[in-house]
Amino acid sequence: GGGADKVTRPEEARVKFDAGNCDALGKASVKCIEDLGYDRRAASTACKVHFDAYKECRKEQNEAKRKANAEWAAQKKLF
Repeated sequence: GGGADKVTRPEEARVKFDAGNCDALGKASVKCIEDLGYDRRAASTACKVHFDAYKECRKEQNEAKRKANAEWAAQKKLF
């Protein structure tokens, strides 16, 4: 938490993003590294599938957020 003082827009409920998927992928990446005893060299190949999935998820999430923010700003004629 700790985000209670964050400024929210009235319309923000419609612009919510499900971070759950990426969180799960991130945890899988960390678990993979832990299971290998934090061996970075081994993790770079053995955990690559987890790293790539997490990176792709975050990229899609960020693009969706940018698009939604641009649409919101256009509606408000901010630019």
